[in-house]
Amino acid sequence: PITDSSGVIIDIGKYLSISVTPVYITSENYSGNTVNIRSASAAYAGLVSNITPGDSTTNQVLPNVSPLFDLKRAKIEALSAAGYVVLETRNKGVTVYSGDLATQSVSDYDYISTAIAVTYVLGRIREITDPYIGRGVSTVLMAAFHNTIDMELRGAMSAGYINGYEFNLLSNGP
Repeated sequence: PITDSSGVIIDIGKYLSISVTPVYITSENYSGNTVNIRSASAAYAGLVSNITPGDSTTNQVLPNVSPLFDLKRAKIEALSAAGYVVLETRNKGVTVYSGDLATQSVSDYDYISTAIAVTYVLGRIREITDPYIGRGVSTVLMAAFHNTIDMELRGAMSAGYINGYEFNLLSNGP
């Protein structure tokens, strides 16, 4: 395992979705249909980019793909439990069995929905706190800074992006 400067293990798996199902990809070009055999990774990445915080890729249909072969339920479950993204053919089309990530067994980031929500919320925190960065420290400014973050996190919780939160602001100033 790779560790950071504090000795904490870096869970690089929270950034990895590994698709194990080869697929036929149908693409409509100007001249007609073409079919290629590829990894489902590109189609899955396209799906991930359209998932809103609070949602998951689980049970989502991947359009324009057909699996090269179908896996038995026991294999699908075993691969999913190991952190792989597996596709399953259902009546509604080729769907993602579960939005798993290739994380450590003790990770909070077992599912891509967690990574999407955390990435979104942290991005919002960075955006809304930007006006406070580089300014002098005062009691009033720290209170406003705290309230800004609190309101954003409260909104993320109300929207179902996160289940709860806790934070502290530390100041090096007077």
